[in-house]
Amino acid sequence: MAYEEPRAPRLFDDFKRTNPLYASHQESAFDFYNRIATVGWSAVRDEIERWYGLYCEDAEPEKANDLRARFRKADPRQHLGAWWELYTHRLLRALFPESRIACEPEQAGVATRPDFAVSEDGTQQLFVESVTTFAGIVEDDAKNPALVAYLVDTINEIQSSDFRIRLNIRTFGAEQPKKSEIKEPIEVWLVTLDREVELARRLAHRRQPQEIRVRDWEIEVEALPKGTPGTDPNDRLIGIGPGGAGYVNDAECLKTTVLGKAKRYGTLPAPLVIAVAPTSPILQTEDVIAALFGTKQSRFDPDHPDGGELTFRRDGAWSRGAEGVAAILTGASILPWTVAKIPPTLWLNPYMLQPLDEHLRLLPWVEFTDGGEVVTHEPSISIADLLDLDPEWPGQDLWAE
Repeated sequence: MAYEEPRAPRLFDDFKRTNPLYASHQESAFDFYNRIATVGWSAVRDEIERWYGLYCEDAEPEKANDLRARFRKADPRQHLGAWWELYTHRLLRALFPESRIACEPEQAGVATRPDFAVSEDGTQQLFVESVTTFAGIVEDDAKNPALVAYLVDTINEIQSSDFRIRLNIRTFGAEQPKKSEIKEPIEVWLVTLDREVELARRLAHRRQPQEIRVRDWEIEVEALPKGTPGTDPNDRLIGIGPGGAGYVNDAECLKTTVLGKAKRYGTLPAPLVIAVAPTSPILQTEDVIAALFGTKQSRFDPDHPDGGELTFRRDGAWSRGAEGVAAILTGASILPWTVAKIPPTLWLNPYMLQPLDEHLRLLPWVEFTDGGEVVTHEPSISIADLLDLDPEWPGQDLWAE
């Protein structure tokens, strides 16, 4: 019997895919990527599979298998962390094509290991730590995410040829209602609506939300008339929402993350960059400034109580323990299908002790003035070209079968 080389592990399963429907709220990101059957999503899978092959070339088998296992998990913390690590590796491969990318290299004198080291001719140029922050809206209400997903998916099973809805959850319940208990009051309400009347009401900015109680849940629904009436299998009833109250903690999470990673590896022989993927879709510039450089405060003048000069408190991570971190790389909204369109941003530490390699300035980069203002520099190459992808990849319509 002829010897066959053992087949390298794959991120995704090899089977005939037939399900083209959108992801449900109860479906994990990996399960969705693994089963979605459209040309666009197939291109996403193939490219990410190729990236994993590159990762396997640089990582020990045990490390590669660990990343694969985490990527395939339903737990979003595990999955997103593995995804961002895979993306960071591919980015380093693109930025340093002539260098060696080592995965979790050992460091003398410390037990912990940074995720990546970039070296050329045996000389280490850069260390990179890849981390995901679960920042964004912190809900004031105690809630069970699984029950919320169940509620949303159940509502999305309702079909209407004339309307979508805006959903607001006023009170998060602790009980799981029957599907019929959720769907029937919404269906009864939809039957009472007239599309032309609702269109006129929206044009006049006269909102008329409907309050519905389902056991210990209180929800608010509002009619959103469709531009073109009709239904299809991928039509979701919920067009906007579910909304919820809370506060944004992006700056706090970013600062805590950077400080937590800054001292883990002792004194490194090359600059350290921390690559951060926030789960918030948009990371505001003001949040990054507050997290890294410091927060603004108004200097009170008793002679001019309504005025006051704005100054910076040097209470950011770069002044409170992360002075040795040369730069932060942020990647809000960088997901498997957006990699050709959204580049990460490099934020340079104005007090860095070791200069950064110029290869990193191929990316959009930001430097700070002494007064804490930011100066943004455009990239010298598009992220699509850097990753060797078409600018329109993976195509105009991910959902075309």
